[in-house]
Amino acid sequence: MTIPFQKTRYDARLAASRADVLACQRLRHACFFGGPGVDADPFDPMCNHMMVETAAGDLVATVRFFEWSGGADVHQG
Repeated sequence: MTIPFQKTRYDARLAASRADVLACQRLRHACFFGGPGVDADPFDPMCNHMMVETAAGDLVATVRFFEWSGGADVHQG
């Protein structure tokens, strides 16, 4: 379940579709590589993607994170 959060002119929500994740990957590519493209890697399917959008629906920020069920999920090498 996605619960959107709105503060002033920005909305924050979790990606809810493949299109949302693709938008996050495109924004990452634009930020890290300075142009159009898709920044995708094997971690994307395992992560949640947080999206920050303007009231008009423009994606302005994204972060991905992996949720662990507990500390036992953290492995030391």
